Amino acid sequence: MKALQEIQTVLDRCLLPLGILSGHIRRNNGDARAAGGAIDKDAYATYRMASSENRVYGNGKPLLRRVVFDVNYYYKNEDNNNAEAVAAAGVADGIEKAFKAAGWSVVGGLADLYDSDTGFLGFNIEVAKTEGA
Repeated sequence: MKALQEIQTVLDRCLLPLGILSGHIRRNNGDARAAGGAIDKDAYATYRMASSENRVYGNGKPLLRRVVFDVNYYYKNEDNNNAEAVAAAGVADGIEKAFKAAGWSVVGGLADLYDSDTGFLGFNIEVAKTEGA
């Protein structure tokens, strides 16, 4: 699927320079070479398709399809450190700008997340794009 590849490419361009890995549905523990040797073990991103719907039809067949993805960013903030929250806000801004530059729409605003298994805090950004069916 083209959209999955696009999502991964946008996240890699945005997050890999920061040493943050991303993966489809679950955390990617990956390889340090992908991030230039330094992986931030205290942050990661995941994404998944939230919805897909056909939009425009011709001769009874779908011509365009709108796909919506949830992009989740998690970071460790054990001490409720304000500096970590400020850094995460900068990452959120970078992710939004990267998706807009790649032709995606940011749907709604940020939503807070909490990963109860790891204690990581985070946020969700929903992005959408219309593509050929």
